Amino acid sequence: VQGFFDREKEQVRALDDVAPLLNRLRKLAAFLHTKRVRRGALDFDLPSSRVELDKEGLPIDIQKVVRLESHRLVEEYMLLANEMVALHLKRAKTTTLFRVHEDPKKEKLEELQMMVGRFGYSLHVDSKGRVPPRELQRVLAACEGEAEEHIINTLVLRSLARARYDLFPLGHFGLALKDYAHFTSPIRRYPDLIVHRTLRMLSGRQPAAMKDRSRYREWMDETAIHSSERERQAENAERDSVELKKIQFMERHIGDTFAGVITTVEVFGFFVELSEYHVSGLVHLSQIDDDYYEYREQEFSLVGSSTGRRFTLGDRINVQVLSVNKELRQIDFLIESSAGDTPTEESPAKQLKKAKRDFEGKSKRKRPSASREGSGRKRARRRR
Repeated sequence: VQGFFDREKEQVRALDDVAPLLNRLRKLAAFLHTKRVRRGALDFDLPSSRVELDKEGLPIDIQKVVRLESHRLVEEYMLLANEMVALHLKRAKTTTLFRVHEDPKKEKLEELQMMVGRFGYSLHVDSKGRVPPRELQRVLAACEGEAEEHIINTLVLRSLARARYDLFPLGHFGLALKDYAHFTSPIRRYPDLIVHRTLRMLSGRQPAAMKDRSRYREWMDETAIHSSERERQAENAERDSVELKKIQFMERHIGDTFAGVITTVEVFGFFVELSEYHVSGLVHLSQIDDDYYEYREQEFSLVGSSTGRRFTLGDRINVQVLSVNKELRQIDFLIESSAGDTPTEESPAKQLKKAKRDFEGKSKRKRPSASREGSGRKRARRRR
């Protein structure tokens, strides 16, 4: 279908019989998307990873998952189906599971307002003291394509409440909807199967699950809590499995050099996302020993006191894979030597060997966190 949309000759010929239908679906999906944006629905586009494995189950490639127009078309109709089913169930006043996403807490929004303010963005509060989803949508649109886009998306996402399942249609903040349920994936999500069974009972095609309505309601409430908990566990398991595959993949590339972009700057160093692969790692400040470096929080930079050398959010940089740690799920990089760097008599191989020895030591040290290092303008002492 994407090939058809892109006017690839082979796909246009292959789908000629359904071309009128696809064109109508495409036009309507665009209308639904516009309508969703106008009501203030949030549309996060945080990239996820696609891991390609060989026959032995070892990773051979890691790339970003790209959302094509054909994907978005399916998403629009799934959202519409979920909304319509939820509205039908609400009007039927039956006991079932709704997908709810409550308004973010006031303290979370205050923290978000402070954080995005550091990037020059602001959040406007309405007359009721709330920050409507449309306002968050405006900030997400404003940072699109900027160096800080990934960070702003992550900050907004973290400020939101967790979506969960409930017996009552409490609304969905992120989608800016009053009624929403999970209906479209009954083969992989239990709440969707519950909704399908409820619809069958309403239509008379399936008998009631329990004659005792109060007991059935109690069981459904327990199911909502259980499903919400299992969803979080499944998400954590999926994330951990992908991170482990990234570690296994980069283990083969220790010593190799890649181009990347600085995505986060902290007092203890900065994180770099590789351009070739969807993998991020840390350049620890202890491995940059050519100067004293100040952490300038408001500028999202580390700046050398003597040389003025600067590492800033969004900078492109070449890094060398230093080490991986399966237990801590961490990847560490070194900055590749360049003509502008301080000259050294040591070969790159010796530098890498020395860096590994310094990093691991006789007893391995854990990387420091931002909370332990503190905040504000800080000076990092040079390793001797």
